[in-house]
Amino acid sequence: MGGILLSTTATAQPGIATLYYENSKLIGVQSLSTEKKPIRVVQIKTPETIEAEYFERFIINKAKEKGIKLEDHTEYSVPANQQKIMADYWHDLSPIMTLLGLNLVSSKPHPAKAQHRWNSKVAKVKFSTVYEGTQATIYWRKRNEVVILSGAKMKSEPELNANGKLGFAARFAIQLCQEHVNSFTEDFITVEDIILKSINEVGLFLYFGNTNSWLQFKDENNRTIDEWTIVK
Repeated sequence: MGGILLSTTATAQPGIATLYYENSKLIGVQSLSTEKKPIRVVQIKTPETIEAEYFERFIINKAKEKGIKLEDHTEYSVPANQQKIMADYWHDLSPIMTLLGLNLVSSKPHPAKAQHRWNSKVAKVKFSTVYEGTQATIYWRKRNEVVILSGAKMKSEPELNANGKLGFAARFAIQLCQEHVNSFTEDFITVEDIILKSINEVGLFLYFGNTNSWLQFKDENNRTIDEWTIVK
């Protein structure tokens, strides 16, 4: 079994693939120059069948294929017998990694994912949702800062996959909630304003994802945050 850990500061260590982000942009894998300070560090504890060092190389190579500019420009080799295992593992990780801004999975052509852009007007708009027993009011206050107002109602338990286990997105959501465990009661009511980095994180925190949060949050005129901010 593997797992995903999040932090704002972390160092590379054996058995763990380390990715460094500036906001939602991947800027480094395995190491980062001292001049740069990542906003978030994502560490992936790989299963026993995958060497973390090779998995980092796999991610670096795939990122370059996607045109993502990293500090490390080296062309790495990955053992042929590890390629499919790593590709399959990354495919399993892709739902949560896509939420973190990194999609390396090759797929059939499909419509481009909608892009949203923050603006000063939307910062003043109150958006609310009532979804699967949850209730919340938010402000997208800054480009990388979404505020959930105190008094929000959270979902208490995530849904399990068909195999009866938690998916990666649910695990990420649980960790996100644990980071703010002192900000909500045993009844899952928030007791203070909570600041997250994106609308997707808000959806994970409140109801473990499972829906398009851009369509869930609406203003007093029933206009979605998607309509307010989508790039056409």
